[in-house]
Amino acid sequence: MLIRFAIRLGLRNKQRFLRVLAKIEFGVAIFCFKLQYQALAENLLNLATMLEMHGKEENKHGKMLASLADGCNDRIALTENSGRWIKITRPSGETIVNRPDDNTAIPKCITWASYKFPGEQLTGLFENFDGISKRYISARLLFGNLAASDYPWEDKIAFMYVLEEATASFYQELMKCDDSALSAIARQIITDEFNHANYLKLALANFAPIPQFAIDKWHSRLWWARWGLIIDIIRFLK
Repeated sequence: MLIRFAIRLGLRNKQRFLRVLAKIEFGVAIFCFKLQYQALAENLLNLATMLEMHGKEENKHGKMLASLADGCNDRIALTENSGRWIKITRPSGETIVNRPDDNTAIPKCITWASYKFPGEQLTGLFENFDGISKRYISARLLFGNLAASDYPWEDKIAFMYVLEEATASFYQELMKCDDSALSAIARQIITDEFNHANYLKLALANFAPIPQFAIDKWHSRLWWARWGLIIDIIRFLK
């Protein structure tokens, strides 16, 4: 019922909704690629291979959805340096950008030569997202005060499994929409997401003594996070 309501709400502004969905898929791809690097660093080669494949398929989903947003897929793209400027100031002290710092991440301080103000060095605080962005209310409810990447492998694989199941359910509902092109893309995404869920569950057995306990934990968290999804959709469709 909640998923159906979220989709109905989103489809009121279909183009904006498609952009949000594409960005979410790209965000998951970024997260998978960053986990791949971590797995390689820890010599978890099979896991790294799985995460690389997973990331490529999520990137593919983002491209498919973006292709329907204004009929052009080059306006939305995956970038591993995704994030947001929290604050940008001029040497005079004038603030050009000022967003509330909600302490969801440690920002980087960057200084660069300004194009808009020749001869000036601008200073900015940049928050780099880990792919599963904490700017979403639903993500904050799901992950608490941590970034998604801060959890141990047992939790990371468990919540990825739970999210893949939930994503498949979302696209099963979206597949029923009147837009034939969107319905066809949703059908293809469903197949991939169930495949992802299957191999994530198998991988979880290598990290969790009792995999079902880890899955149940994240199912419980996801229940609360779904309520934040409604707020996220309302915010991003404005």
